[in-house]
Amino acid sequence: MVIILYIIYRIREPLISVLFPFFIALFITYLLNPLVTYIENKGIPRVISIFIIYFALILIIAAISVYIIPLFTTEINNLIEIIPQYTKAAQEILLDFKEKYKNTGLPKGVQEVIDQNINALEGILLNILETILNSIIKLFTGFFSFILAPVLAFYLLKDLETIKQKAVKIIPAAYRKSIIRLLVEVDKTLGKYIRGQLIVSSLVALMTTLGLLFLKIDYAIIIGAVAGISNIIPYFGPIIGAIPAIAIASLKSPASVLWVIIILIVVQQIESGIISPKVMGDSIGLHPVIVILTLIFGGKVFGFWGIILIMPVVAVIKAVITFMINNITGVDKE
Repeated sequence: MVIILYIIYRIREPLISVLFPFFIALFITYLLNPLVTYIENKGIPRVISIFIIYFALILIIAAISVYIIPLFTTEINNLIEIIPQYTKAAQEILLDFKEKYKNTGLPKGVQEVIDQNINALEGILLNILETILNSIIKLFTGFFSFILAPVLAFYLLKDLETIKQKAVKIIPAAYRKSIIRLLVEVDKTLGKYIRGQLIVSSLVALMTTLGLLFLKIDYAIIIGAVAGISNIIPYFGPIIGAIPAIAIASLKSPASVLWVIIILIVVQQIESGIISPKVMGDSIGLHPVIVILTLIFGGKVFGFWGIILIMPVVAVIKAVITFMINNITGVDKE
């Protein structure tokens, strides 16, 4: 087992690249299966039900694309072109700060410490800008995965019941009822988490984008998308989502930074105080310290996608452990 885990760790990057379309397909399947089942229960064949949902989604995506995709594409092209200018502006701000504090008469040792920290901050800012640019490029280079995923999802949705029946037959008869009950609990936990996160993140992205458009901040759609995606990450997500918004606003005017911060705070208050409690509830129910340590582990081992995917994995593990404890103590026995 240890050897298998070591091999997985060593080949984690190519493994994630290969399995990425499959993960997206599983996500789509998990998201759409309740709708497919609902339509199927109305007497419509399952394959036709899937086609109806796919057709509806295509219409929705097409309608959105007419208005959003051109703006989004334009913003990305502009951002790629202007990132070197932002980098230069950030360096000029830091150099200006250096010149100002050098004339304050601070001891040389203190100035050296400040210089070291400014250089470190400059490196961090450059890394952030480089990471944003690389992420945008990877998003488009991974476009094939997003095309392949719906095709895989179609076949998973079509044959889902057959897959379930065959999987059940593999389970030894003595453990079949218990494992099926366990899988039902995992399905409830995972489904609640995934669908809840999708709704919450979409609303955060929409509110952030509208707020920034109202303030006439550049790249509002991209910043809103980043805010929505990063909101998936507990605790750190809002901070990650705020960095590009504040960085871009700071190059416009100090007043813009203030208004952007106010918008982001309002959005997060609405999300944490109204939306999440109603949509998510206590979906995982883990102590904040455990969540933070889990996120650090996921990021360290698997990078960005580790941070995104580690919490659903933990939700499943918690559901399994809870089920086992309940069975051992007799709480969940029939």
